Amino acid sequence: MAPTTLSLAGKTAIVTGSGRENGIGAAIATVLARNGARASKMAANIEARRLRSPRAAKLIKDTLSGFNTDKIDILIKNAGAGTGQGKLLVDLAPEEVQQAFALNAFSTLMPGVGCLTAALAAELGPRQGITVNTVAPGDLRDEVSQKLAVGARLGKVAGDPEDVADAVLLVVSDAARWITGQYIAASGGITA
Repeated sequence: MAPTTLSLAGKTAIVTGSGRENGIGAAIATVLARNGARASKMAANIEARRLRSPRAAKLIKDTLSGFNTDKIDILIKNAGAGTGQGKLLVDLAPEEVQQAFALNAFSTLMPGVGCLTAALAAELGPRQGITVNTVAPGDLRDEVSQKLAVGARLGKVAGDPEDVADAVLLVVSDAARWITGQYIAASGGITA
């Protein structure tokens, strides 16, 4: 048996929410590309997060033609932002609250994410050989989290976006071919 590597050579990836240079999405796209994947970045946009939106369809079409391939091997849904960008909840304008919920609606349902992950893994795994996992970041030192440090545990912001990106690399690599339906905390032990 050949040694296991984390090479993604020949794989095509789309990473949503990768528009901020120092954010988690950009770190994921960079790590995937550094390990051989052809990664297409997509900035967070409320319309684009709906897979049937014209913008998402164009991104998929452009990615397939741009990389001269007929399939997307890796899809990373990574779009979200902190509420109010450093403001206390009581100081938010109604529009800021509405925008935060629109962008983070999936995140507000985190207890159900594990169930959704397991259900998708059960549906897609046996029929199509697709693994489905959730990588949940803890507190990070990225540009959004720095603004939110006042609300972090004891004001401490723990990891870096690259810490989460490396966890994603493991999960999308062939080394994790037997890992599916899992909710993986990339939090430095904070959520363990």
